[in-house]
Amino acid sequence: MYKDFRPTTNRLDTASTPQVWAKTFAESTRMNAWRTFRFALTREWTLIRRFVPAGATLLDAGCGFGEWVSFLTGKGYRAQGVDYSDELIGRLKETYPGQVWTQADIRRLPHRDGEFDALISWGVIEHDEAGPAAALAEFNRVLKPGGVVIVTVPIDSPAQRRSAEYLYRRSCDEQTFFQYFMTAEDLTRHVAAARFSVAEAGVLPNAVLQLVSPRLASRLHGVTFRAVNMVVSFLFSRLHRYCVMRYCVGVKTTAVDVTDSRDR
Repeated sequence: MYKDFRPTTNRLDTASTPQVWAKTFAESTRMNAWRTFRFALTREWTLIRRFVPAGATLLDAGCGFGEWVSFLTGKGYRAQGVDYSDELIGRLKETYPGQVWTQADIRRLPHRDGEFDALISWGVIEHDEAGPAAALAEFNRVLKPGGVVIVTVPIDSPAQRRSAEYLYRRSCDEQTFFQYFMTAEDLTRHVAAARFSVAEAGVLPNAVLQLVSPRLASRLHGVTFRAVNMVVSFLFSRLHRYCVMRYCVGVKTTAVDVTDSRDR
């Protein structure tokens, strides 16, 4: 696994703090018809439909501003979210008062053993400098036997490393750990070690401008950036070297031996 560092001025142990994520999602708003349509076109939704039966209980671990919980509830799933930012959870309870939102560390979930049929976690487990083992063990604990976990992490690729170096590490600021980039082998090994049988692994088709041209990405802002990024996504998402995230689907098993799958 490749360690990605980010600038910090507060001498923190990690740049991935509840305050950082609250700020990241500060401009998020309630789901609308357009965003629901876009979610329905994603590979994440395709994976959920394939591996998680309709009506299943599902936990979004590291739910951010709750878009996936809202979307999946609208599709008939009994979804709820957990995040470690008090500020985000407070906003979620106001925005989606009919949903269940819990403030907690995903490495120490307050949920019962075997409470859920499925668990999703998009771009979260890579932010623990000790590695993803503690979070994945908790995911296994709260899933029923045969339960499904779907996780995504940043891809370890030359483009990803080059982009991070150019966009975040050229300054003289103090650097601290932010996340891991992972190869297919890194991710499937960790999922299997947490007593999941690896059902599928692959790359999400989500090319972004930051990986295609970090220099251009640093110069564009607002509507212009979004427009160019949309073009890049359309043109380059079939090229894995410019994609940001990889995924792994695991099924809870009690067997000692589990089987890895190749990156597809």
